[in-house]
Amino acid sequence: MAALWLLVVVAAVVAALGSDARVRSRVGPATTESQRATDLVPTVMPDGKLPDTETVVVHLPNGDLRAPAERARVEALVKRLGEVPGVGAALSPYGPGADLAVGANPISADGDTVLVAVLMKASALAPDLAAVRELEQAAQTYATAGMRVELMGPGITTDVQGKIAILPLALGGLVALLILRLALGTPSAMIAAASPVIVTTLVGLVLVGLVSRARPISPLAPVLALLLGLVVSLGAGIVVVHRAQLAMREGLDPRAAVVRAMGWAGRAAVLGAGCLCVVALVAWASDLAGFAEYAPAVFVVAAVAALALATIMPAALALGANHLLPWSERTLVRRTGSGPPRRAGLRSWWARQVGRYPRPIAIAAGVLLAVLVVPALSLRLGASDAGVDPTSTTTRRAYDLISQEYGPGLTGPMLIVAQNTSAAGPDAAARLAEAIDATPGVASAQLVLDRPDAGLALLRAIPDSEPRSQAMSDLLDRLRTQTVPKIVGDTDLRVHIGGQSALFLDTADDLAGALPVFIGLVGLVVGLAALVLARSLLVAAAIAVAELVALGAALGIVSLFTRIDWLAALLNVRTGPFEPFAVAFMVFAAFGLTVGMHLGLLSRLGEARSAARLDALRDRAEQTVPLKWPPDRELRPALRPAYRSALTAEAESQRHRELVRAGHADAAAITLTISVILFPLFLAVAAQQQRMFAVFGAGLALAVAVDALVLRGALLPGLLHFISIPTTPPPGTRPLHSARAAESRRPTARRDSARSDSTRPGSTRPGTSRRARPLAPIDVAERLADAAVRELKEETGLDVEVVRIVGLYRDPHHVIAYGDGELTQEFSVRFETRVVEQDPPPTGGDDQEPVPVPNPTGPHSISAPQTGYASSTAWER
Repeated sequence: MAALWLLVVVAAVVAALGSDARVRSRVGPATTESQRATDLVPTVMPDGKLPDTETVVVHLPNGDLRAPAERARVEALVKRLGEVPGVGAALSPYGPGADLAVGANPISADGDTVLVAVLMKASALAPDLAAVRELEQAAQTYATAGMRVELMGPGITTDVQGKIAILPLALGGLVALLILRLALGTPSAMIAAASPVIVTTLVGLVLVGLVSRARPISPLAPVLALLLGLVVSLGAGIVVVHRAQLAMREGLDPRAAVVRAMGWAGRAAVLGAGCLCVVALVAWASDLAGFAEYAPAVFVVAAVAALALATIMPAALALGANHLLPWSERTLVRRTGSGPPRRAGLRSWWARQVGRYPRPIAIAAGVLLAVLVVPALSLRLGASDAGVDPTSTTTRRAYDLISQEYGPGLTGPMLIVAQNTSAAGPDAAARLAEAIDATPGVASAQLVLDRPDAGLALLRAIPDSEPRSQAMSDLLDRLRTQTVPKIVGDTDLRVHIGGQSALFLDTADDLAGALPVFIGLVGLVVGLAALVLARSLLVAAAIAVAELVALGAALGIVSLFTRIDWLAALLNVRTGPFEPFAVAFMVFAAFGLTVGMHLGLLSRLGEARSAARLDALRDRAEQTVPLKWPPDRELRPALRPAYRSALTAEAESQRHRELVRAGHADAAAITLTISVILFPLFLAVAAQQQRMFAVFGAGLALAVAVDALVLRGALLPGLLHFISIPTTPPPGTRPLHSARAAESRRPTARRDSARSDSTRPGSTRPGTSRRARPLAPIDVAERLADAAVRELKEETGLDVEVVRIVGLYRDPHHVIAYGDGELTQEFSVRFETRVVEQDPPPTGGDDQEPVPVPNPTGPHSISAPQTGYASSTAWER
């Protein structure tokens, strides 16, 4: 299997290197009006492309660029820009046609700023970044101490947003590798955990490129595929390797340890990747707005991750199984049969606190999560602009200059396409431009291009507000609901309003309607997956709610960073609406990150319960024999059903809490390790200069911490303390049936030697560490009282007779629960006896010493005389 995957990876790399295909993308949802306008603009233009117009801003503080000397410098700059390869034309701000290209008078009112329009040969949807970079270098050569030159436009914005700071990513990756090495302990364990990551990322990205040929995807879809391939595969790999190491420390051979790890942790990991795959497939098939642009890439990478975890993961574990543990631990396991004892640390202490106070801790965690989820309800989606970029970028400085000298609306013009203009009259386009220009909130509107022969016209409207403001959203709504319908009337004229702001706002409206559907889909799929693992509706509901809370907390953190100024200042960005396509990106990433962890925690609890059940079944089959039934008459009052039910319910509840505590301590430790590994990686993303990446990285970093410490560290374990998790047979084992399944429902006696718990009454002699002699098997037809007399005779040599029963007590920690609802509780019966023969017992050996049984304690015990006694142990159901 490993060799097959190696061939697949090599083939994928060769295909990627040999292909010149680029990922096809679309800007917004195809059904929105703004996207239709964007698609129609190329049909109006003579060259059939959406024009890429870059704006060069020249600013001379305390000067006048209309002066002859300064004008000559600007003309020289325009000439140099026109010579850059990839540039179609550079329009002088002093010549004709410049105002039409810019959208306003290119010379500011005070003359200290001019705008140079540069028409690129490439399209705005696919800018020539190499030409844009050379254009920026050429423009910056004219910047002096007294003159500022800044750039703004589709191409330069794409280039600035695509610049990645390598140093933070390198440092974050180095820290993550160091933590991974410390967590897993050996290079073989690291390689085994990383093997599905390598396969998923390489094969997944190649397949994403192939899928994009058939269906356009978001420009950020490959980035999301890379991120999901990393977090899903790495997290699952670490959990599976950790479980294999724990099994080997318990004394299992490497092969059996791999089988156990894949049977439980591996199954949960594959199921988590499958959940992501199903959600993406449904979003893709239903063309869910905002999510459909990412769904193909998510589906492909999730499917590859599931296959890699199911195939390459066990192969990598099998190849390096002998070296998963450090040398010292391997040596100790070979010599003693088990690894070093695990010291109780902070995680065990916290698990005990959650088990001791589950209700207040769960309530406190729920309140904290509610504080984070509530801001998600007020997350503002909409248009963004260069005004939220860091001040170190040329786009932000150009934005500030244009807003100051020409008005903020010039940075986000509206493009309006009119269809069937000939059917509405020869001057329909001009009348439409006049009506839009007269609309409140519009600074100016002009007819850019009119093609009466094709019935098409292109107009530009300049708002008087910045693109990310609420006034811009109100203006768009006013144009569509008031101005345009008056002009159109009952004619065949069709008007589509587009532009960057309209694209963002339309996408935000569609996403606002699709987000509840997507969240409901996530809850349903995760709930079904949890039901498969736990076979409990309450547990499935708890896991589904935990997943939805995790998504809400992630969005709430993003909302806080985009609304609170001092939080935004920590990231060196400005507050404002959050890009809608970034929200879909964030939700997909948070879902892929948390679903595997939640299912892994549930799988660990189920593994603990099933292991306890198997131990109890083995103990029951090997060390129990039938006992006479019905019991002696004097036992019947003590065994009445109400008492027996209360006894076993209390013990089962305590046992359940112990299992949840143990599973919480173990699972929380490794999931916290995964969160610590991912935290520096997300902080490296938050260190990027782009606002979207900064907010996204900070949001995911905090979401990871909140999910590990609050959700999976407090709320979910606290809830599970009140919810019973049915036992599940371990994967790969046959169900217990035949004689064991058909076993009689009668009580059975049990030997004392079956218990190693020193707290068992009468099991250890007071003042010594020596064990009491175990009881001999009780004959099928023998009465409990007769068995007690016989045992006392064998132990002490005394002949006694039973006077009465003086006590009935039990150990609440030792209860066995079966899947069919049967509960088995151990109890001890205490008899008062009287010596019949007065001869003293022989002395001289340990075996002839009296067997003292301490007084029972607890609400169900009776004080006994100290003259003579005998104790017998039985089982009740």
